Amino acid sequence: MPMGPTTDKAKSRQGGGSTLINCYAEKTEGGKSEYSINTDPGLIDFSEMSAPLRGMWVLDNNFYVLSGENLYSLSATGIQTLRGTILGSSPVIWSTNRKAPNNQVTITADTKNYYIENNVVTEITDPDLPAGVHSNCYLNGMTVYGLNDGRLFYSDNNLTQSIDALHFTEAERSADKGMRVFTNGDEIWYFGEHSLEIFHDTGDQTLRLEPQQNLSQGEGAGTIAKHSIAIVDSSVFWVSDAQIVVRGAPYFPQRVSNHDVERDIDLATLAGLNNEIIAFPWTQEGHQFLHLRCPLWCWVYDTATSTWHKKENHDGASWRNAFYAFAFNKHLVGDYTSGKVYEYSPSARDEAGDPLTTKIISSIIHDFPNGLICDALYIDMQTGVGTLLPPDHSQNPLLLLRVSRDGGMTYGTEYQQSMGAQGKWKTNIRYNRLGYTRGAGLTFELRSPEPVERAVFQAFADVRGLAA
Repeated sequence: MPMGPTTDKAKSRQGGGSTLINCYAEKTEGGKSEYSINTDPGLIDFSEMSAPLRGMWVLDNNFYVLSGENLYSLSATGIQTLRGTILGSSPVIWSTNRKAPNNQVTITADTKNYYIENNVVTEITDPDLPAGVHSNCYLNGMTVYGLNDGRLFYSDNNLTQSIDALHFTEAERSADKGMRVFTNGDEIWYFGEHSLEIFHDTGDQTLRLEPQQNLSQGEGAGTIAKHSIAIVDSSVFWVSDAQIVVRGAPYFPQRVSNHDVERDIDLATLAGLNNEIIAFPWTQEGHQFLHLRCPLWCWVYDTATSTWHKKENHDGASWRNAFYAFAFNKHLVGDYTSGKVYEYSPSARDEAGDPLTTKIISSIIHDFPNGLICDALYIDMQTGVGTLLPPDHSQNPLLLLRVSRDGGMTYGTEYQQSMGAQGKWKTNIRYNRLGYTRGAGLTFELRSPEPVERAVFQAFADVRGLAA
């Protein structure tokens, strides 16, 4: 019976399609099934500030967190030191140059630009840098500033605050609004609302940046979400102006999203939330993940398996974390809705005290136009996972099942079976007498909020025919 490996529901609910929430598929060579479905990492409290976060950045041993308008550096134990003020309320864009002896971190905020040097925050006030900067990035000693009007200004060598009025070039492919400058290898990718232009470093101080010939692209290559751009698996990913997630292959956008993801992108755009679509990449055990989060939803793409899954809070709302940094040998994530920073860890079985609820919704089992009777459902998963520690429910953890007999429109009573107390590896997970369906088919929802290891390998439904 199909359980995953990706989340791709049909537009109409009775059309079927599987769903994975807070769990992902891992391809298993030589295993008992092609994929195992494993629980996402949990959260461990690390630090908390007073206002929602706007970004995080790491420079050597300095871990910077922007909470509201206050910029802090955090120690390895989460102790905060206030470093300065960054005006605005929106997420910021960061880059780092190679100035000696202290690198400079450049920050583009709502309407102003700043830099950090030796933990001191200073506003960039060079009059040669026009207003309307939407982002910055770094290449070969230059801090490059992208402007709304399509121009790209670049700084003096490793002096992010020093800009010459004549040191600029312009994206000429389209007359659309500029959205983001982004470094990819030895190139600058300039994203417009409906275009993409690739620039390279000429080495000529009078005109450092020139467009790469025959690589500029029009509609479908731009972006509606400047914070959605990230490098994962050595490729640039972004939400394009066609409202799909694409991957540069190597320059031309290749669709990686499915219609389920794209319907959510449409919802965010219609709600005016496209500027709150924020991406971050992270890696675990060979899986290179792209997280895409906005207030309405959170999607995760796994480049190892080309599969998608969703992330939710325990209350069903969009997963709250939108920022990522690797610091102090820890994966750290930041809460977009509060001032909290967490360690994102596979060893954590809950989310800083809240349940980490995994949910698997199967594809529809049917024999249209005939019906089916389900005598039993068997779940093959890791058993004997109970603990000897509080809370009590983790000592004999339960796997919860609901069945839809109308193709996923409604679900019935919740059934419970034990995943096995500690060491009870021979536990058999079987649900009996699950009823019948007419032509719409059966859909199974497995759910577990338990703070234990959860891994599902396969499922088998014992069904027999029912005449139409």
